[in-house]
Amino acid sequence: MNLQPPTEPIQNLENVIRRAHRNAICFFPGCDGRPIGSHIIARKTLELIADQSHVLTWLTQQVTAWDMRRSTNAGRPLEQLFENPVRVGIGDRNRVTEPLFCRDHDKTVFAPLEDSEFSFQPEQVALLAYRALCSMILSTTATEAVFTVLVKQPGYQQSQSIVKTLRRLQRFQTTELVSQVRQLYVQIQSTHDYDQLGWSIYLVNIPLCIAATYSFIPVEGDEAKAIIDGRQPLTVGDAVCFSLLPYKPMNNSICVISWLRGSQRAQRFMTWHRINELSEKEQRDLFFSFAFESPTLYISPIWWQPLSEEKRKEFTRVHLEASRRHDELV
Repeated sequence: MNLQPPTEPIQNLENVIRRAHRNAICFFPGCDGRPIGSHIIARKTLELIADQSHVLTWLTQQVTAWDMRRSTNAGRPLEQLFENPVRVGIGDRNRVTEPLFCRDHDKTVFAPLEDSEFSFQPEQVALLAYRALCSMILSTTATEAVFTVLVKQPGYQQSQSIVKTLRRLQRFQTTELVSQVRQLYVQIQSTHDYDQLGWSIYLVNIPLCIAATYSFIPVEGDEAKAIIDGRQPLTVGDAVCFSLLPYKPMNNSICVISWLRGSQRAQRFMTWHRINELSEKEQRDLFFSFAFESPTLYISPIWWQPLSEEKRKEFTRVHLEASRRHDELV
């Protein structure tokens, strides 16, 4: 007999999903203002890759509890719910923004990104990293809230993978690591002490077709399992920020990789990938791969549509598999 989960728990889960992607207080420390929709990537940057003010992206946050129920009942992986990118307007606050900062802080703190061309200034590098970090915090908190309710739903089989992911998220949230990193970036920005940052910037022969940014923890070999199991603690300096952005002055792209100065993990990351030793083509391929691993990713419809179906599937696979790895790590 096929037992269907009752409607009420599904609606409860749907309510949790909606609330989880909201945020009541500005992420700027000490501010209790109401957040507005903040662009993780500046709107004027998205305009460079847009087609009639629209870009393509994967909207995992738009998946509903009802979608999840139907997919689970049909025995399909949840990734199929967002296996194709969708067309969204760059001014659509429900789809291309996140509730991170109040109007005042969003406008004043991030003005160097929103109002000016990227000009390789240390302040812009720091702000790219800070905004990506806050997006990661919101995403992790939302995922934790959804998993907490999901494992309690009657009629759902509690898979060990979900339970383990929830425990990792809870461990990640209960540490003070994220708060410490966020406070440090605010201090760097307010004091303009950019000597605390390390970064590399590359001009990349990629047309105006993609915009991506995210914070992540680079791992090698068995490090991921050790971190997941709690055997290897993380430190404030372990996070790295990667951005690949269109650069209009030269009709190509720029890649910005930044870290906290003295970070051994960041240096190992740069050495492991031999980034400074790669040929132009190898760098381009590597940065493309990193960009499609980003949870914050926008692509040009005009560039995407002529790609072969095989190539689109390849890029989609990279993006969805990276999403699973990010959940596992945190």
